[in-house]
Amino acid sequence: MKFFHVLTYFNLAFILVACNTQPLLPTAATSSTPTPPAAHYFAPHTADEAQEILTQSEQVILKEIENLEMPLSQYSLLYRAAFYAAWNASLYFPDDPRAETWKWKMAYYAAMDGDSKFATSIYIEKVTKALNEENVRIEDLPSWFRSGELKEEYITPHFDFEIQPTNIPGDNQVYLAQLGVHGGIDIPGMMCLVIAKHEDRDAVYLAYDGFPDGGFFPTLRNPSFCTLEDATGDGVEEVIAHNWSGGHVGTGSLQVIDISKLPPKILPFNSLKDEKVSGWNGSAGDFTNKGGKIQIPMSETLGQCDLYLTRYYEWNGSWFDLKNVSLEREEVGFSSLKDCYGNISYSSDKDTVFEKAQILDEAIRVYSPGSDSEKDILEEFRIKKGLAYLFSGNSDKAHEVFEEIASTPLKKDGIWVNPVKNFLKIYQKPSDVYKACVALTACDPNRPLMFEDPKHPNCAIRNPCQIQALDYVMSRLSLSQPLESFTSSLRAAGVKIASEGLVDLDNDARDELWFMIEPPTQMYYQLWIASNYPNGIQVFDAGTYPNAISKLTLKPITSTHTLIDLGQPAKLLWTRDSTTHKPTLKSLYEWQDPNDLTDYGAINTDIKEFERLQLQFYLNDNPAGIYEDFLAIAKNYVQCPYLLYYPSATLYEYACGNYYYTIGFAAELANDNNMAQKMYETVLEKYPTNPMALLAKNKLNQ
Repeated sequence: MKFFHVLTYFNLAFILVACNTQPLLPTAATSSTPTPPAAHYFAPHTADEAQEILTQSEQVILKEIENLEMPLSQYSLLYRAAFYAAWNASLYFPDDPRAETWKWKMAYYAAMDGDSKFATSIYIEKVTKALNEENVRIEDLPSWFRSGELKEEYITPHFDFEIQPTNIPGDNQVYLAQLGVHGGIDIPGMMCLVIAKHEDRDAVYLAYDGFPDGGFFPTLRNPSFCTLEDATGDGVEEVIAHNWSGGHVGTGSLQVIDISKLPPKILPFNSLKDEKVSGWNGSAGDFTNKGGKIQIPMSETLGQCDLYLTRYYEWNGSWFDLKNVSLEREEVGFSSLKDCYGNISYSSDKDTVFEKAQILDEAIRVYSPGSDSEKDILEEFRIKKGLAYLFSGNSDKAHEVFEEIASTPLKKDGIWVNPVKNFLKIYQKPSDVYKACVALTACDPNRPLMFEDPKHPNCAIRNPCQIQALDYVMSRLSLSQPLESFTSSLRAAGVKIASEGLVDLDNDARDELWFMIEPPTQMYYQLWIASNYPNGIQVFDAGTYPNAISKLTLKPITSTHTLIDLGQPAKLLWTRDSTTHKPTLKSLYEWQDPNDLTDYGAINTDIKEFERLQLQFYLNDNPAGIYEDFLAIAKNYVQCPYLLYYPSATLYEYACGNYYYTIGFAAELANDNNMAQKMYETVLEKYPTNPMALLAKNKLNQ
């Protein structure tokens, strides 16, 4: 079954104009086999000119931080312009004495602008060549290394190269090398390499790439570093990569890399084989030896509470398994349980049953015995623990937890005593889950009211599982019941259907089912729409409403698009793909034009593909070969696709300058000079203040 909740796409709120499907670019006359670019068709004509363009691009970086006219999130494009200038100089004048310097700058600015994979390839190539062809000793690499910045400033930090030996057994010595900015907070971080010394040829491997994916910009904190520690308890060191990403709040992460055999191999966390373990505003603590086993503690703060959650991981031979969870709160100024309840629940809802149970047990331990009102909240934690077992399929364990609550409540006259007893009385088999969850409802006079409920003006209605039970019931019914009997089966499960009907939303002689549920624990009715093709019943959450409706008002837009008007500011747009016949349901804002049938999902896909190709453009030995792939995307649009997807000029303006210049440079390298000139002129005409405009201007010798 496919079960969908209608969530308005975040990016949809940024729409400016509809997409025109006429091609942006005419069919280009390109050769099937790219050839080297025609010498000096575009400026620079000399290596000195190329150096001057690069220097100008670098100076813009330093000047822009003083003006602060550019959005900080787009600052990485300044580095990309400098990278392009260095790349251009290196491509056209590879034999110039400054070529090595240009290559160092290419790597530096690529790392700073978010193209760290390209930077990594250059650094590994240069270190490998130095060791094997230039007779540079490993211990001399730090003094051999060159950074790349024009001038060392906060916005152009100096990169260092550090090495240290490891205790990896074997005939060949293995070293950990760290390249980038080590130490500090508002920095772009660093990458970690492993160097294996061999008699015949030394080898260099990437262990960890710690540079920010989106590039470095002011206020971004991305410190990263690697250490050597034994994380598995076998006496052999692993590379431990630490990273922080964000601003004054962010995410701390840890990754363990096995280098006992090369190339390096990431050691996963938990049975899901996650490559790293992370914590919001968190960090890894000191490794501890517990009973001969190494444990890795990873801590995080729970929201704005003065409460810290620590997970302890231990190597089991295949992955780092979660062994224990602890909660601690600060001795002074700690937040109340009422303030932290939501954060504790949210944290527990993301994890495995074992982890959920541990977090909830820890919360009960930390906040016990608690006041009378807090005991009701702690009892709710016990209930959530039982429900975690229930919905994971362990009904025996769930029954055990509920029986314990009923027999030994934390508060004899607590608000949950009777609801739990009612739950136990009703729940005898899995099909009883919805009815039992409806009975598991309490009225809490001590909790803040989110919305005033006329039926319960003096308390907040609490129900921890009605929504989850409804999902459970509908998921299973959709696999076994025909659409025509879907609502009758829901009623049999205890769901109250306020209204329903069959309606042909697609005008294809096949009805869809709509129905409205009267949630027993909420003030609002919930609308659902279901279709039984092409891949079985699919149920869509169509939102909540203050009153039950008696019919759907339909306004066909095309044969595959129908507007559903419910008399509310927001409207629903039903769509069925004409090829796959898959349905979708979108919620539109009041200001959105329902007649705008632009496929913004397809635009987003093209944008992501363009960015993937751009990296390949850098990495490819024959960058001109990517040109045709760029054209395949560009021909779908009469304008920059970023312009269609983002409304703010400060966002798309910079991305579009990069978009046109990249296509132009690829065209230049493919000897399609007409297209290259057109793209460079487009940058100058539409985005004259874009970082790429300086490069385009010099290309056209203006």
